Amino acid sequence: MDTFGHNRGFALVFAVLFVTAAFSVSLGIFAVAYGEINIGRETSQASQAFNVADSGAECALLWRFRKDSFASAVPEAIDCAGQQANTTISSPVVDGLGNLISVTSTFDMNYDGHHYRVQVMRNMFPHPDPRTVITVFGENTDVAGVKSFQEMRVWDIDF
Repeated sequence: MDTFGHNRGFALVFAVLFVTAAFSVSLGIFAVAYGEINIGRETSQASQAFNVADSGAECALLWRFRKDSFASAVPEAIDCAGQQANTTISSPVVDGLGNLISVTSTFDMNYDGHHYRVQVMRNMFPHPDPRTVITVFGENTDVAGVKSFQEMRVWDIDF
């Protein structure tokens, strides 16, 4: 009886199973590595958006305290990190005597290829709640302004 003839093809089946298992393991390793790369990119983008928002908050605080800005209904030129932007005014509130008691100013800037928008709401005396609220939106954009991967961070400073 020829036992050698019954084992024909075993090596082929074993090789196919081995290659399939190796391919499955390789595919799993690739999927994990690809996921880790995406997590790293998202973390980097979130950190950049956070830092851009922080930069916008610092700019608004500088102009608020050193220059006493955001206190009129007239647009101002803001200069931060060597870039200039003009504020836009919205929601001015005037009392019965014509005194400005609240105004919201907004300006946009790009910093190192990233965009931030700063909104400053300032209540002045005789407003019953004289305070300033600075809201900063930092987001990632590339140099051309296209949002290839958007990550946004928001700061809200109330004083």
